Amino acid sequence: MECIYELAYEVSGGLIVNWTQEAFKVATVVKMQRWLCLTGEFLKDQLHCVVCLVYAPNDSSGRPLLWDQLRALKASFSEPLLLMEDFNEVLHPSERRGVLECQGV
Repeated sequence: MECIYELAYEVSGGLIVNWTQEAFKVATVVKMQRWLCLTGEFLKDQLHCVVCLVYAPNDSSGRPLLWDQLRALKASFSEPLLLMEDFNEVLHPSERRGVLECQGV
């Protein structure tokens, strides 16, 4: 089993991607604070692709930069992109669990 990781940023728990060399042959690794990407090949299907794991900021103000980075990343590869993500999007604030609301004084 192989892995790469990115340590926690702010309050996130960090990122880790695991794979087996028998299933996926890694060509390159790209790491940023909120995402990890591997380029390589799924050996069984001979599928060359980019696999990315993304953890978006909890606040919406940080998301435009993340989207700009992901667009630039996608534009730099011709292979299909598999995006695994947690974009921290909710329809209603009540959907957020375990978060205390803070109000300014």
